[in-house]
Amino acid sequence: KKYSVNIALIDEQHKKIVELLNVLSEAIAAGKAQDVLAKVMEEVMAYAKYHFKTEESLLTEHKFPGLAEHKKEHEGFAAKAALLYEDAKKGKPAVVPETVRFLIDWLDHHIVEVDQKYSAFLNSKGIF
Repeated sequence: KKYSVNIALIDEQHKKIVELLNVLSEAIAAGKAQDVLAKVMEEVMAYAKYHFKTEESLLTEHKFPGLAEHKKEHEGFAAKAALLYEDAKKGKPAVVPETVRFLIDWLDHHIVEVDQKYSAFLNSKGIF
């Protein structure tokens, strides 16, 4: 509930990102994080690109006043994810906890705080 933006399409997409984080968490528990990290990050980046396009299209279509700031958040995520992905491909051990922290922080900051800024705005436009 904490992560819901009250827009079904966006909530479903956010769940996919959480699922990818869960895959990583399960791999950590099984001692196989290093084996799956690059693949998971590749999926996170691809899915995030798709998700960001969905959000930005909705925000553009409905003339959300915070669009430019929101896009910067997305660009920051993409840049950091790309760096973590490169480190994961190189097998750097410290990248596993850094990646987990990054993804959890993203969920807690971006979805809970930043995405909530457009939730009521889009709801007022009939988007649920």
